[in-house]
Amino acid sequence: MKIKKKKINIDNNKEANSNNIFNIKFKTDKQGSALLMAILILSSIIAVSFSVSRMVMTAIETGGVQAQSVMAYYASEAGAERVLYGMRHGSLVIDENASNLFSDATLSNGAQYRVAVRQYSPLKIISVGSFGSTKRSVELSF
Repeated sequence: MKIKKKKINIDNNKEANSNNIFNIKFKTDKQGSALLMAILILSSIIAVSFSVSRMVMTAIETGGVQAQSVMAYYASEAGAERVLYGMRHGSLVIDENASNLFSDATLSNGAQYRVAVRQYSPLKIISVGSFGSTKRSVELSF
């Protein structure tokens, strides 16, 4: 029984191997090597595609939360403005004997606000707006 040894040919001729940066000749006459390379390339493309799609989905989700936050903030602003309007035009009188909840409403876009007094001297009014699962508040002190 004879054992044959195979050598890897390393060629120092740069012109002959201009496409091979390590100057190593590979034998590619075995069946299945093209299939293996195709699978490796496709796997790399799929991995990059999944990474990019995850980044895009995260950006879309963040945008949705931001939109809810803005709607909740503007609802709290609307509640604060409603109480200030009532105080300026005399339709709302705030004294220490009154209930601490002054306004509670749902807006046409589905956002809600609640306005309450937390302190009377100095006057501190807190308006909490909510939209979806997000809440934002505005505090007025004077």
